[in-house]
Amino acid sequence: MVARLTVAGILVCIAGVCLAGDAPTTSPNPNSEDVERVFQERLRASERQYSLDVRRAREERVKGLQELQDRAMSSQNLDTALMLREKIKGAEAELSQEPNFQSRRSPQAEMAALQSRLNGSLWHWGAEDFVRFEPNGTIANAGWTARGLLTSWKVIDRRTVLLVIERGRVQDRYAILTFTPNIDGYTGYGFEAAKPIGMLREQGHETGYSGG
Repeated sequence: MVARLTVAGILVCIAGVCLAGDAPTTSPNPNSEDVERVFQERLRASERQYSLDVRRAREERVKGLQELQDRAMSSQNLDTALMLREKIKGAEAELSQEPNFQSRRSPQAEMAALQSRLNGSLWHWGAEDFVRFEPNGTIANAGWTARGLLTSWKVIDRRTVLLVIERGRVQDRYAILTFTPNIDGYTGYGFEAAKPIGMLREQGHETGYSGG
């Protein structure tokens, strides 16, 4: 066995095969245990990198599908948009199985984070309308207010928000919004006949179509 120390760590060569560690703790005269330790460290590092690469690839797939759905909704191509929505759901389901995807925070902490993120924020609702998530738990929309509607919002899951028309209507009173993992868009079902809502963004982002 031939070994030599480097600035970055140790380079151990056996029968022409070298294993380089990232500054592992070694002795001046490495033995078989040192070789095994370096191997295990490099193996764990490779597994972590692989997991990160797979996760990034899955995230990019979800993002790409969402962009295609946005364009389909903008052009009123609803059949394509609904097909893409199903693909997005499948891609997000696969992403949720990634070991590093789920946050270590409690469900209550996740819900509180979504609440904090939405408080006071303004989002597209339909092609030319907006809704503001007021910190007092109501939705601000001039058109709805003019029609005598009082609408509340409540976080009911780590990425899900329930909108309820509390006053002014006796039917079609509920809407469900499901936000993306990064909370940069949402889909869901609108008030009227639970019509699907295409991907919509916060103010300043590309708009889509809403069935709200």
